Amino acid sequence: YDPINLTLTMFNYHSKLNYHSYSSWDSSPVYWLLPSHIVQYTNTTILLNGFPFFNKVIQYTHINNYFSQSTAAIAAGSFLSLPYLFYRVLKHRERSSLFFLLYFLLTYLPWFFAYYILNRITYIFYLFPVIPAIAFANMKLILSRNNQTLLNLYLAITFINFFLFFPIRFI
Repeated sequence: YDPINLTLTMFNYHSKLNYHSYSSWDSSPVYWLLPSHIVQYTNTTILLNGFPFFNKVIQYTHINNYFSQSTAAIAAGSFLSLPYLFYRVLKHRERSSLFFLLYFLLTYLPWFFAYYILNRITYIFYLFPVIPAIAFANMKLILSRNNQTLLNLYLAITFINFFLFFPIRFI
């Protein structure tokens, strides 16, 4: 597992597409760590009537709304745990916290540049390489509190979220 090469591969994926040519297919990186949001995908089917003489074109467009979210406990926890990692780096010079903080920044922040500067289409699955860094940060914060109830609550929310939204469901 190499998060840097995975991020570079995803960064080059669909590099010619931008959101000026494909509206509402994308997902802004701002929303990736929020609990959930709706993403629209447009499917267009073109039927050619009059075979073998294609004299009439009929186009059907269907819009699907997908409920897009990362795992609630992981995403929500990141707003507390990532600043905590930063604190651990400054206060305790902790190398593991520095590693995972840089891991998060180097695999998440490039998508803001791609989306807002390069006008690239981005998808929520581009967050996948970032998840281990966030999970580490969340566990670091929870274990530092030495609170079994908090750990159990975090795990319960994660499992409930998984079972509620698996398999993928349409709205």
